Amino acid sequence: MNSSEKLSDTLLQMYKNVINLEDNARKNVNIRIKLSINEIHFLEAVGSGCKGGCTISALADLLHISKPSVTVMVNKLESKGFLKKNPSKEDGRSVKVVLTRDGAKVNAYYRYFRRRLIKKINDGLTDQEKEFLAKAFEKINIYFKESLDD
Repeated sequence: MNSSEKLSDTLLQMYKNVINLEDNARKNVNIRIKLSINEIHFLEAVGSGCKGGCTISALADLLHISKPSVTVMVNKLESKGFLKKNPSKEDGRSVKVVLTRDGAKVNAYYRYFRRRLIKKINDGLTDQEKEFLAKAFEKINIYFKESLDD
C-alpha cells in the first residue's frame, strides 16, 4: 500500500472511529431524551459559536447550512427543550438562539468528552509527535475549509 492509499485508509478509519465514539458518548448522555449526533453538533455550535446567543444567519454561516435548515433545527431543539429563542435587542425582526439548562448540560458533556479524547491521544504521543500531528491536522483542516468555500 503506498502512502496516499495508507493516508486515505487511515483518514476513513479515523472518521468512522470518531463517529462511533461520538455515538457511544451520545448514548451515555441520552438516557432520557433521544438526540442525534447532528442535533448535538448543532447545540455545540450554539454553545460555542456566539456570545449572548446566535442569530439564524450566524448559525447558517458557522455551520455552512441554509437558513431554512437552521430554522427547522432550532424549532425542533426548542420543542425538545434544548434551545430557546430570545428577541434580539439590536434588531426586533430577528432572534438570538441560546442554550437552555438542558442544552448547556449536553454541550458541557460533549466538551468534556472531547477533552478526554484529546488527553488520551496526547498521552500516547511524544512532544515532537504532538507538534507534528497538530501541524498536519491544521493543513488538512485548511484543505477541508477551502473545499467548503468552493
